[in-house]
Amino acid sequence: MKVKLQEWSAVAEILSSIAVLATLVFLVFELRQNTDAIRANTYQEMNAVISQVNGIFLDNPEVSAFVARTASGEGELDPHDAIRLRAFISSQYRHADNVYFQYQIGTISRRQMESLLHPIVLNFQRRGRLRDEWLNGADKALLSPDLVTYLEQKIGSQSVAE
Repeated sequence: MKVKLQEWSAVAEILSSIAVLATLVFLVFELRQNTDAIRANTYQEMNAVISQVNGIFLDNPEVSAFVARTASGEGELDPHDAIRLRAFISSQYRHADNVYFQYQIGTISRRQMESLLHPIVLNFQRRGRLRDEWLNGADKALLSPDLVTYLEQKIGSQSVAE
C-alpha cells in the first residue's frame, strides 16, 4: 500500500508541475496580447489627437487666419496672437515629448514615432515664426535631449518651401 501511495504522490507532483507550466505559458500569451493591445490603443489615441487638431484648423476660419498670420516671420504680432502662438508652440512641444516618450518605453515603434512627429517637423520647417522659435527658443531645454537631437536632424538648418 505504501508503494502505491508514493507512486500516486509522484504522479500528482508531475501533474502539478505540468499545470504550473501550462499556467505560465497562458500568462505569457495573455501578456503579449495585452501589450499589443496597449500599443495599438496608444498609437490610435495619438492619431486621434492629430485628427482633432486638424479638425480645429479645418472647421474654424479664425484658427486658419491665425495660422496664416503666424506663417511668416515678418511683422509684429498683436499681443493676442503672440499668446496664441506661444500656446501653440507649447502644445507642439508637449505632443512631441509625449510621442518620443512612448517610443522610448517601447509603446510605439520608430516608424510610428516618425509618422506622429512628421506634422510637427513640417510645421517647424515651413512656418517662419515656428522655425524661428525652434532655432532661437530656450524651450528645447525642457525636452528630452534625444528628442531635441532627433528634431534638429529632421528640421534641419534650411527652410523647406511651402
